Parts: sequence; C-alpha cells; structure tokens
Amino acid sequence: SELSDDELDNLLLWLRSHFHHGMLRHLGHRVQQERVRQSLLRIDPVRRILERIRIWYRVYSVPGPNSLWHHDGQHGLIQWGIAIHWFIDRY
Repeated sequence: SELSDDELDNLLLWLRSHFHHGMLRHLGHRVQQERVRQSLLRIDPVRRILERIRIWYRVYSVPGPNSLWHHDGQHGLIQWGIAIHWFIDRY
C-alpha cells in the first residue's frame, strides 16, 4: 500500500473497530498485518496491553455429563429481531 505510517494511524483511529484489516481492504488498501498491529500499538497502546492480559478460567470438577451447563447468547443482530442462545455441557 502507498499509505504512510501516519496516514495508517489516522485511518485506524477513524475506523477504531474490531475489523481494522477487513475495512482497510474494503477501502482498497492492502497492508501487512504486522503494520496494522504496530499502528494499533501507536494509536492505542493501553488497549493493546490490556488485550494481552490472560483470563484465568475456573477449573470445575463434576461427577459426569449433564452435571454442569453453560449458557451463552449473542445479541449483535437484535436490531433485526435475531438473538442466538446456546447451551454447552461443561463435562
């Protein structure tokens, strides 16, 4: 791409979503993932550091299948009347 690092930083600041690379390609820019990562570190270093913090998950000990279930849901499409829910057996 012919974007300079400053132009890339400004463009990513403007986009500021989880779809940085896809949006850049949509706008006609082919930029290496490493350059996108470096640009994100320059424009928002605190957020990038916080994203690297490991989440420690609880270890469960259950007697067998169907003893522990996990429910999750996705409401990202709720504006179109679509909500997705699922259950997972955590054995």
